[in-house]
Amino acid sequence: MTAVMDPIISLAILIGGLVLIGLLINRKLSDLADKQKPSDELLEVIKMLQAGSKEDRKVLRLWKDAGYMEGGASGLSITKEFWNFMCEILWIGYVDYVE
Repeated sequence: MTAVMDPIISLAILIGGLVLIGLLINRKLSDLADKQKPSDELLEVIKMLQAGSKEDRKVLRLWKDAGYMEGGASGLSITKEFWNFMCEILWIGYVDYVE
């Protein structure tokens, strides 16, 4: 009787151990998934950017139609005139700023 019980007990312990390991892995993966979720603040920023991107695309379309830039999502090229203009705006906004 002991010879038959040893494999059954060993199998029960093995199955119990595998179930325990599975539960621990599931819990760890669940914790990782919770940590990966974006915060409410980040979701608000994403919504704001998505709403603003429609307006941004209109402006980019106007600049593109005016010949200041070419290309799109895969690559963008701009004219030297446009580059100088944008550098001037940055200079005024950040370096030559007067209150």
